[in-house]
Amino acid sequence: MDIKKYYKIIYSRLKKIYLFNFFPLFIILLGFIIRLRQYLANRSLWIDEASLALNILEKDYVGLLQKLDYVQAAPPLFLLITKFLTELFGNSEYVLRLLPFISGVLSLFLFYKIANEFLNKGEIPIALALLSFTYYNIYYSAEFKQYSLELLFAIIILLFGIKLYKSNYSNYNILLSTIMGSIAVWFSHTSVFILAGVGLALLLKLYISDNLSKGLKIKKIIYLILGYLIWIVSFAFQYFLIIREAAENQFYNFWQGYFFPFPPLSIYDIKEYFALLAKFIINPLGFNYALGVVAFFILIGEYFLWKEKDKIYFYLSNLPVMILIIFSILNIYPFAARLVLFITPIFYLIISIGIYNIFTFFAKQNKELIAILLIFITLLYPVAKVTKILISPISKEEIRPVINYYLDNKKNDDSLYVYYGAERAFKYYTQGENILYISSGGNKHTILGGGHRENPNLYLQKLDDLKGNGQIWFIFSHAQKCEKELFLIYLNKIGNRIDSFERTGASVYLYDL
Repeated sequence: MDIKKYYKIIYSRLKKIYLFNFFPLFIILLGFIIRLRQYLANRSLWIDEASLALNILEKDYVGLLQKLDYVQAAPPLFLLITKFLTELFGNSEYVLRLLPFISGVLSLFLFYKIANEFLNKGEIPIALALLSFTYYNIYYSAEFKQYSLELLFAIIILLFGIKLYKSNYSNYNILLSTIMGSIAVWFSHTSVFILAGVGLALLLKLYISDNLSKGLKIKKIIYLILGYLIWIVSFAFQYFLIIREAAENQFYNFWQGYFFPFPPLSIYDIKEYFALLAKFIINPLGFNYALGVVAFFILIGEYFLWKEKDKIYFYLSNLPVMILIIFSILNIYPFAARLVLFITPIFYLIISIGIYNIFTFFAKQNKELIAILLIFITLLYPVAKVTKILISPISKEEIRPVINYYLDNKKNDDSLYVYYGAERAFKYYTQGENILYISSGGNKHTILGGGHRENPNLYLQKLDDLKGNGQIWFIFSHAQKCEKELFLIYLNKIGNRIDSFERTGASVYLYDL
């Protein structure tokens, strides 16, 4: 058979599968299976999750509406519902991660609805594949943090915005959107950016619309603005009650370096803009290479969105991102990693438009192979990561088996030193254990080591103080490599290693000092 003819047959059959009505549902099913696989892996809580989990365990419902401990912040309804679930079903990792998992699964189905509004039949599978298979969307669907909920509510707000627009701004849909927005801010802090962008897009389209009489248009504008004011009041109440103090004390210091410099007066400032956008394409968008190709698809997607006669979808997708960037320029909210996960669905829509239009361009010139190569380059990394997750789910800091090993093997007269990065996970996993925390004295004790990254010699001084105490266990997790090496080198110098047990990101060692 002629190779060219054979290629045409394969291409034709693949095209039929790609455009088959149930193909998008097949992608969603795969996305669900991957998330379920990661969720059921039940990895240990790492330091951030353990810190939030301790708040759930140690605080009552009223306490969760106040400033959180352990340098944490999370939306109130996320915390309260999780607290309720732990009282019903226990405080296992499965229960703690249940809301993020449900949010991750719901996001797949609701994003399909969004894709049907924004995209044509050929673009939909690409967008679904990007949301379903990219690393960070999968990871945060099985992490006890709020980021999966923030992504879900970004999609919900976009859906309500489209529904409101398509109803020609009916009073019923304005009321529904008002209620939804007022509730959304209590589930997702970042929903304010999507609400602001979608709200501005709807207001702009209504203002330039010719479908309504002048009097009715003014009335609808007033209704919309009243709805937006209710959104603002709902968020402002939460902000002054809960968010402000946490943000002022801990948020900005940690994320310094992720704000857009303004005004960009130097070459360095301009490079910083490109650097932050490149970091965004890597994390959380999920493309670790071919950044230029992805950026090219984004630009092409933007072009075709702008070309549409009704520019509502251009406004809905771009105004939330513009508002987010403005807040970053104003040093109010960082453009950083997991904190901007919620806007990734918007970019997946834009990228899919760019990919499909490039493919169509080459297909018309009988050069499909070039387009297929570009798509292959773009999707190779996300698909490879998904395959790896199916075989071996993501593991971060497996401290649970390390602590269990210690509990199973310790003797009554053994002491314990817990590296400060492992302290919160240790407290979570030893709930109910009879452990007495004493930082000094001659008796056998459990020491919660302080952090001394600015002066590592203080670690060694503490180890010197432990000499003569016999057998001491040392638990590490969330440890800087150089600090852990410093510990072990010095421990090998002043004592004898008797036992050790290591897992991903966590370990325990027994020394005779």
